[in-house]
Amino acid sequence: MRTFTSIFRDPITITAPGYSAVYHREGCGFVGLWDRDGNDWITYRPTGGEYGHYRGIPNMGYNSFGHPGYAFGARTTVLSAGPAAIPLLSESADGAWRTTWDFFPDRMVQVIETVGGLYWWLYEGTPGGHFRPDSQYALLSDGTILPCAQRYAAPAKTARHVCFVDPSTRRCLRLSALTPEPTVDIYWPMGGEGGMTVWGFGRHDHQGPHAHLQQTPAIFSVAFVEEIDAVNVGAAKE
Repeated sequence: MRTFTSIFRDPITITAPGYSAVYHREGCGFVGLWDRDGNDWITYRPTGGEYGHYRGIPNMGYNSFGHPGYAFGARTTVLSAGPAAIPLLSESADGAWRTTWDFFPDRMVQVIETVGGLYWWLYEGTPGGHFRPDSQYALLSDGTILPCAQRYAAPAKTARHVCFVDPSTRRCLRLSALTPEPTVDIYWPMGGEGGMTVWGFGRHDHQGPHAHLQQTPAIFSVAFVEEIDAVNVGAAKE
């Protein structure tokens, strides 16, 4: 597990039974997310575009808030520290954006309390530690099985979750919109082999700032599911 101390000042490390993660305080997003076997499903690097610094969770907008690696005066406070959860509060410099994260043994939960404009919620990362679009796939909450090599653009609807599956690890990463809005979602593979996923709740186009989410409060969760069978994944606790 990387600490990122050579890249960021005082990053926050989260360690839980089912995962570990590293959070960039100023960027207000995750630069690393490891499963139980040590595979990093984000694999942030400080340069390289889709091979490095584009990656992260939740990557909420261009040059605004919630994208690791970018620093615009935002700040993150550890609300408490102890053997259990370590809740975080992140705020933009002007106070317009405010989110919290809570950490549980099997998942991370974000509450978006206030926003300074329209936003999206993205997973830009590396399933299983390395993006292999020809063998990895996504399971959508409506039952769709989406090969990671295939572009996807949903009509306006309410998507509950998407699970990115890496067959080599026999697990998937579930990204859930727990207060979903009836809006568009999009996916495309960026960079091919060794590149990254681009999944967007509330994102309309792969080019330009086309964000459509606006609801607050809004709740999202991130969790590993130790299953890849579509039926079992769909039945797993959300």
